[in-house]
Amino acid sequence: MKPVIKERILHTSGVEEESQFGISLSRSDQASLMRLLRDGLYTDRILAVIREYSTNAWDANRMAGRGDVPIEIGLPTTFSPYFIVKDNGPGLSKDDVFKIYTQYGSSTKRNTNDAVGCLGVGSKSAFCYTTSFTITSWHNGEKCIYNAPLDEKDEGCMQLFHQETCDESLTGVEIKIPVKNDDRYAFIKKSEVFFSFFEPRPKFNIELNLQNRDDLIQFKNGYIKKIYNSYYVARECTGIVGCIPYKINLTGFADDVVLLLFKKSQFYLKFDIGEVDFVASREELKYTDKTNAAIRHKINLLNVEAGKELHEAWDNASTYLDARKKLETFKTKGLDISLFLGSKGLNHRFMYYTDERLSKEELEEQSKSKKHDLKDYQLFNVLTARTSNNQLSDDFTLVIFDTKKSYKGYKFPSDSDLVIIKPIKKNGATPEMVRKKIESHIEAQKFTGLKIKNISEFSWEKPARVTQGNKKYSCNEFVYNFSNSEKESDNWTKASFDASKNDVFLLITRFKPLHVLEGYKRLIHNDREVARLAGIEFPEIKGYKVTAGKPRKISDTTGIHYLEWRKEFYKKALKVKAFYDKVESFEWMRYTSRLWISNADAVIKCWTDAGLSKDSIIYEHLQKIKKYNSLKIHIPSWYDSRQWAKTISSMDYECAFSSWRKKLYEKYPLIEVSRFDTFFQQEGKYVKLWVDYFNFIDKQNKNEGET
Repeated sequence: MKPVIKERILHTSGVEEESQFGISLSRSDQASLMRLLRDGLYTDRILAVIREYSTNAWDANRMAGRGDVPIEIGLPTTFSPYFIVKDNGPGLSKDDVFKIYTQYGSSTKRNTNDAVGCLGVGSKSAFCYTTSFTITSWHNGEKCIYNAPLDEKDEGCMQLFHQETCDESLTGVEIKIPVKNDDRYAFIKKSEVFFSFFEPRPKFNIELNLQNRDDLIQFKNGYIKKIYNSYYVARECTGIVGCIPYKINLTGFADDVVLLLFKKSQFYLKFDIGEVDFVASREELKYTDKTNAAIRHKINLLNVEAGKELHEAWDNASTYLDARKKLETFKTKGLDISLFLGSKGLNHRFMYYTDERLSKEELEEQSKSKKHDLKDYQLFNVLTARTSNNQLSDDFTLVIFDTKKSYKGYKFPSDSDLVIIKPIKKNGATPEMVRKKIESHIEAQKFTGLKIKNISEFSWEKPARVTQGNKKYSCNEFVYNFSNSEKESDNWTKASFDASKNDVFLLITRFKPLHVLEGYKRLIHNDREVARLAGIEFPEIKGYKVTAGKPRKISDTTGIHYLEWRKEFYKKALKVKAFYDKVESFEWMRYTSRLWISNADAVIKCWTDAGLSKDSIIYEHLQKIKKYNSLKIHIPSWYDSRQWAKTISSMDYECAFSSWRKKLYEKYPLIEVSRFDTFFQQEGKYVKLWVDYFNFIDKQNKNEGET
C-alpha cells in the first residue's frame, strides 16, 4: 500500500547547526527497537499472527497475477498444533529472505495499492507470539526451508536448513508457526471472524463457521446484514479494507443524518486499499480527517443505494396500504424506514392510533364532570394485540366493539387478521367517536384500502358456562396414562381397583408423586423405554391420593412402591444380553465422543509407528476406540438422564468402560496419573516414551510369568 507522505517546505532563519533524526546503527539500540516492535506493537498477538501472514499471502497471490486463487490456511489441531499459511505467489529468493524478510522496516509494497502491507513489520510478527517459526519457499525451481529463531541476543536470526530442486511451476511461500495447546480454540474463533470477507475464501484444513453470505444484502459500496429479530440488534459498522475487517467506532458519527437509515443495522463498508489510514499495528483504523471523510462518504453512498430500493418499492405500489406493506419487508434488511416515511409526512407505526388520547380541551371538559387521573382518558383499548412493526395482510381489518354482548361469544374466521378496538366508556368514548378518530388518522396517514367493521357484523353465540373445579379431585384412585401433559391431572385416569401385593404404586398429592422430587414423568417414560429394549413387560402404575386430612404411608399400602420396584427391574434388565450389550455400547460411545478424535486410524498409526505391539492391551483399547468412534448410533435420552446414573450407582454394577479402565490402571499404574480423556491424543516423543513404558511393563510381566 502506498503510504501518505505529506509534502512540506521548511522555512528557517538564524540556524547555526543542524542534525537529522534517524535510527541508531548500534546493535544494542537496534535490538531494543526490534524488541519494542516485536513485544509492544500488538495488543492481540494471536490475531496479529493471523492477520499479518494471511494478508501477506493474499498480497503475494495478487502480485503474481493469481488473485483468484485462494490461499491455504492450516489451523491448529490435536495432531498438527501449528498455524500454517501458504500462498501461490512468486516465492522468495535467498536474497529476499536474508536481506529483506529479516529487516524491520524493509518492504517491497510501498509503490502499489494492490497490496495491503507496506510497513515492513508484519513478516516478523510471529516473534510476538513464539520464539521460532519456519519458512518454506518455492522459487525458480528451488525449494528452501528456513528456521527463524530468537537468538541469545534476543534479536532473531534466519537459518537455511535445507534446499533441493523442484518443479519450476511450483512457487509460493509457507509460514509454519507452533501454537500452544491452550490457544488452539482462540486461533479458530478469531479466524472465523477474520476470514469472513476474504475474496476468494481461503482453503482450510477444518470446517469453520464463517459469516454466511446469504445473510448479507450486497451493494456496490458494502453489505447490510439481514435482521430476523430487530429487538436484539444494535447498530454496528465494519469496514472491509482490501480483505481485512475493522470495527468502525460510530461515536463520532452519532449525530450524522446519513446514519439514520441504519439505526438498527449491522452494515459493512467496502474500502479500497489506501482509502483509509490505520494505526502502526494495523489492529484498528486511525481516525484521521482522511479516514473520517472516507467513512462518511461510504455511508452516504450505501444510504443512496439502499434508499433507491425504498423509493422504487414506494413508487411501484398500487395503493398506499400496499406500499406500506412492501416497506415493512425492508426491516428484515436492517433498514429503518421511519426516516423515509417521515420524508413523506407519514408515521412509521401501523398501529399508531392505539396511542390516540383526548385533546387538551376534551380533557379539561371531561375533568369537570369526572374525577379520574388525566392519564386514564384514553379513547379505547386494543383487545387483540399487534406490535407496531407487524406486517399487514390483505385481510387486515379494524373491528370496533359496538355492542354490550360478551366478546368471547363472537365467532371470527380462523384465518382472520383482526384488531378489536373497544371504546372506554368511563372516558365518555362511544363507538361512533372512536370510529371517527380512527378514520381521521387513516386519512392523515394515507392508509388507502384499510378495512373497518363493527363487531356486531360478526355472528355471536352465548358462551358455554364454565364448570368450576375438577371432578378428579374428588377421587382417590388413579392409573398413570403416559400422556406427558404439562397439566398434572391429565397424566392420571380415574380408576377403581382391588389392591394386590404385585401392584406397583405411587402416592400422589395434587397429582404429583411424593418421594419423587423432580422429573417423575421423564423417569417413568425412560423406564418404559428400557423395558421395551429388554423385552420386559412394564407394569401398570397405580396412584393413591394423599391429603392432609387423609394421610397415607408407603408401609400401609398394599403393593410395591415404584422406586423399590425399579431397582429390581434394572437388575433384571441388565441380565438380558441384548440390553446389556446396548448399555456397554452407549458407555464406550460416550467415552470416545469425549476424546474428539476425528481420525482413529491416524492415532493407531501414530502409536504403532512408535513401536506399540499389536498384542498389547493398549492396541486393543485403540481398536475399541476406532470401533465405537465410527458407530453412528443415537444415544437415547434415558441413558443420558441423571436418573439412570443414580440408578446404576446404587446397584452392584460396573460399566464396560470403567472395568476396562480399571484393568489398564492395574497393568500400567502410570496411566492413572495422566488425564485419561486426552491420553491417546498425545503425539511425537511423548507417544514414544509411553510405548517404551508399555513394552517395559509387558516384558517384565512376561519374565515374571516365565519364572
